[in-house]
Amino acid sequence: MSLTKAEQLPDALSGITGLKLYHLFKPATIKAPYAVWQEDSEGQSFYASNRKQEQVLILTLDYFTQTEYDTVADSIQTALDEAQLAWKLESFQYEAETKLLHYEWVIQVI
Repeated sequence: MSLTKAEQLPDALSGITGLKLYHLFKPATIKAPYAVWQEDSEGQSFYASNRKQEQVLILTLDYFTQTEYDTVADSIQTALDEAQLAWKLESFQYEAETKLLHYEWVIQVI
């Protein structure tokens, strides 16, 4: 078992034209739109013979944009489907402080 399996997420999103994707945090000079992902926790892993046989990682992906109905959000969901990653749109919100639209997905990788 390796935590590097989390790299399935940036690999899945690499084909989205113009997507600025960062791990853990974005550089201060970067303006929206951009996405940040991180490892979040362990999901429902599989145990047998008194040991973990398969580890499921939970990742969070946050996409920030100023564009209403940004098609990049749809492209992200399509890319997750094509990579056969389990995901759900956890939340969508407008952040008044930053004036950004914020999409948040929770993704499971095995």
